[in-house]
Amino acid sequence: MGTYSKEGPLAVGSIISASWQTFRSLLRHWLAIALPVFLVVDLIGAIALSESNKTARSVWAVAGILASIIGALLLQGALTLAAEDVTDGRVDLSAEKVFEQARGRLPALFGTILLVIAFFVAGIVGVALIGTLLNGTLGGILAAVVVVIAVIVGVRLSVLAPVVVLERKSGRAAIDRAWELTQGHWFLLLRVVILSAIIVGVPARIVGAIVAAAIPGFGGHYIGTAIPDAFAAPLPALALVLTYFRLTQAAAPTTEPPLLPPLASHEPPETV
Repeated sequence: MGTYSKEGPLAVGSIISASWQTFRSLLRHWLAIALPVFLVVDLIGAIALSESNKTARSVWAVAGILASIIGALLLQGALTLAAEDVTDGRVDLSAEKVFEQARGRLPALFGTILLVIAFFVAGIVGVALIGTLLNGTLGGILAAVVVVIAVIVGVRLSVLAPVVVLERKSGRAAIDRAWELTQGHWFLLLRVVILSAIIVGVPARIVGAIVAAAIPGFGGHYIGTAIPDAFAAPLPALALVLTYFRLTQAAAPTTEPPLLPPLASHEPPETV
């Protein structure tokens, strides 16, 4: 727990280890934040899947998409605030408080993510238009290039939520700030994102699949989705917030005192 501090080495091992220790030692705190969101979001998704009427299923599916978007942004903001809160070694903000503060940043998060999506959509449309003018092979190569670029950009913007929530930036300013912070650290961020996602995410999904198979029907699908989601979400948020702080520390300008005091001038004073 004590290693989860803003100051520290900008290294994958240090970030993941500190995040894991904090996740494990404050597990109830993280579940108190994540579980309520997924109990609501995954309930809507489970209802949509279990609905036999096509019209009702479509309505519930749309409601599920909207709930997933709002829930994901709200949870991201809440987990970011909660992760920043524990960098001093203790929990000062309850789950209720972090959600209260996160709601205030929800419009900024939504607007910034919407801007990023707009950039991606514009790029995909442009590629699709170009692809229609090319043959199948060149079109496939172009599509692969777009996927690679999307991964690169996505990793570079992985600290976008901490920038929006903690620095209170939004829109283009937040994107520029995240891009600036991650300059030269792409591989580090990629490893942090992947490792933090699989350490808890993979075991949680396996357990969820077992629960869903053991309890057939609505209940099994609901429990087998909501609880693994709640376990899987906090660790990546902890790791990315800690990475954000280490990046800001690395990017901060350092002012070192001169090695020697300035030499005194021995020139005679000017005479008028």
